[in-house]
Amino acid sequence: MDIKFSDIMVFKKFLSKLISKDNLDKWILKAEKYLDESNYQKAVECYLKAISENYMRAIDWANLAYAYFNLEEYEKALDAINKAISLSPKNLEFIYLKGMILYKLKDYDGAYKCFIEASRKIKNSDLYELLGELSLKLKKYEDALNYYLKSYKLNEKKIDALYNAGKLYLLFGDIDNAYESFKKILEKEPNHECKRIVKFIDELFEIIDKNIYEDLIKAVNLIEIGNYINALKFLNKIISIDESNDFAYYYKSVISEIFEEYHKALEYIKKSISLFERSIFYAKYGDILNKINSSESVNAYNKSIEIYPNPYAYFGLSIYYYKKGDFEKSAEYFDKLLEITTYDVSGDCDKLILYSLIGKAETSNNLKYYEEALSYLDNLINKNLDDIELWKIRGYIYFKLKNYKIAYDSFMNVLKINPNDIDAIKSIIVVYEKAGKYDEAISMAMKLKKLLDNKEEVDKIIKKLMNKEPTNLDIFSPLLNVPVIYCKIDKVQYHFATLHKYININPILAYIYLFLIENLNIIEEIYDEDKSKSINNLIEYLKEKLPVEMYKYCESPENYKPNDEIINTCKRELAKFGFIF
Repeated sequence: MDIKFSDIMVFKKFLSKLISKDNLDKWILKAEKYLDESNYQKAVECYLKAISENYMRAIDWANLAYAYFNLEEYEKALDAINKAISLSPKNLEFIYLKGMILYKLKDYDGAYKCFIEASRKIKNSDLYELLGELSLKLKKYEDALNYYLKSYKLNEKKIDALYNAGKLYLLFGDIDNAYESFKKILEKEPNHECKRIVKFIDELFEIIDKNIYEDLIKAVNLIEIGNYINALKFLNKIISIDESNDFAYYYKSVISEIFEEYHKALEYIKKSISLFERSIFYAKYGDILNKINSSESVNAYNKSIEIYPNPYAYFGLSIYYYKKGDFEKSAEYFDKLLEITTYDVSGDCDKLILYSLIGKAETSNNLKYYEEALSYLDNLINKNLDDIELWKIRGYIYFKLKNYKIAYDSFMNVLKINPNDIDAIKSIIVVYEKAGKYDEAISMAMKLKKLLDNKEEVDKIIKKLMNKEPTNLDIFSPLLNVPVIYCKIDKVQYHFATLHKYININPILAYIYLFLIENLNIIEEIYDEDKSKSINNLIEYLKEKLPVEMYKYCESPENYKPNDEIINTCKRELAKFGFIF
């Protein structure tokens, strides 16, 4: 049979196809082998060879894209996967891979669309977790929560997905579901980073359950009436439940200061400061350092003012410089104290204003300040007619005003309360001497002699009185022996001070505490209409702002820094309730 030229050409084409197919299969087999071995560079070379033999195979383009992806050559990977999709547009696995490539190229919107399309067929936890992450980046927070929950539902080993869901619950202000999510995580991974968050929440729930704020208010009231032992019992009980209660340590330092146990007082106030830096804590730190004649007290007072200007720190500085004899500086701080307390003359501030007016009188030699001080003094005495120190101050002021009759009556009131008060007896002797009543002065000196061990000292006084010679006795300024002054916090102040602390250190606890304040009807105990309205606005503001802070806190608890706007807003509004910062 004759073979025609045309037949030879057909045979050559057929043979070429066989050879080409053999080459194609060879390169594909090699490429797949290299893929299995994670030798992506070699895989790329083989797929390029295979594609040169037949560029219409979508799978080869997709595998080439995958190899480029693993080599982090994302632009080339994108070109390859686009070619694969053009050849096989309905292949959702190709679209999934394109989503991965776009994700690496930071085209999050494009990646999100690819993953959404791929999820119509592909149902796996990795894809849903990626959708959750992309939804976050695109600020689709509800979608993100749903995708993370789907990821965890398909694979309960996806702890990160559940943790992200928990954080998103916080972003929506859903503490209950966030807490339950974190608890589930700890069942599987007891040392997960959310352990700390759960611990804080559990501790706060216990604190709320035990009503320790009621115990603190009881302790403050007991200190006020001098029942220090029972006050300490309440404070120790509080600390046994809540080791981080900064106010409990503050009041323990106050009691130690009253008993002149200054080193113990320092220990307690340092503990308060370590828990939360409040301006009133640094003011008390300054007071105690002042008692042990430490110049470091000035630094403590200045730190207090740096945190938030408060009368306790200004008063401490004014007394410090008064005792040093620097009347100019002392007067400067008395002035500052009077400036910030004139609009709040309740409780502690009455006493601070009283001492400051005395200070102004003594640093300026202007007796009108004494007269002004008397109006505050009478108000304080009317509240507590048995307060010996107040009667002594009254006697001192009238003595300085040379009204010896009222000065005498004031010191006699002290003796009615405590007949053996040596300071009051000495003061009466001075008043009698100034009034020229030497016989009465001698009679009072005889009473003093019975109370003192040093009889010779009194005999010298009596002898001088008998000879009508100056005794050189004097009534010393109450500024030289100021009693322990401290912030007497009430229920409303305590709750808002605690809220302020949590806002600074842990917004999750702040958010929980916010609802506690509402549930306890604390706002109903604010009788000033403007203050009540102001605090209601603050609570609504915090409800809006804190969820974002809770999410931010979970991202990095160790490095959390609160939003400055929130802190400043809280300070501005809460300052209306006293100096609790």
